[in-house]
Amino acid sequence: MTGPPRAATGRRVRLHRATHRRRHYGTGTAYGDDIYEHGGFAVHLFPRDLVDALADGWTLERVHAFEEGDLPRRLWRVTQTLLR
Repeated sequence: MTGPPRAATGRRVRLHRATHRRRHYGTGTAYGDDIYEHGGFAVHLFPRDLVDALADGWTLERVHAFEEGDLPRRLWRVTQTLLR
């Protein structure tokens, strides 16, 4: 794939998930830039303002909070669109 998928309307759609930093922020081995190692995995913990900043130039359609895993991890499913 050479870029984000296109919706039928001619919009580009970008979906990603981001681990937010509320629950485990500051725990584990710190590597700087909000990256922490937990259980052998390095995770970049995103503050909400960074999620918003990364949407620059795109329309931020939805930020859906959810949890997964044994910790549990709190994540955001981020949906962005770009009209073409």
